[in-house]
Amino acid sequence: MRISAIEVAGRIGSGVRVKKELKKLLSDKDTAVCLHAASALGMLGDSGGLNYAVEALETEEPSLRVMAVETLGNIKTAKSKKILLKLKKKEEAYLKTAVEESIKKLGR
Repeated sequence: MRISAIEVAGRIGSGVRVKKELKKLLSDKDTAVCLHAASALGMLGDSGGLNYAVEALETEEPSLRVMAVETLGNIKTAKSKKILLKLKKKEEAYLKTAVEESIKKLGR
């Protein structure tokens, strides 16, 4: 339920208050909640979750790594693009599609 609310906030939310609430969720104990909050912030033009997404790339859980890649695609900064381009060159097969889709979101 919380994740669905976060996704909706990223799609239709705006304003300082929504961003403030999403930033609070970056410290949640559930990694998926944090990644969704970082992604929603990115959709709102806020790169506040970038460092969290980068850290999540180091997790052993494949689904969380995919979410981190997707989050980088939503953040849309030069730094996220640089990270994705590096990942494209060296990452495991299961991440390739997510990396390519995220790069497309950013524009080559």
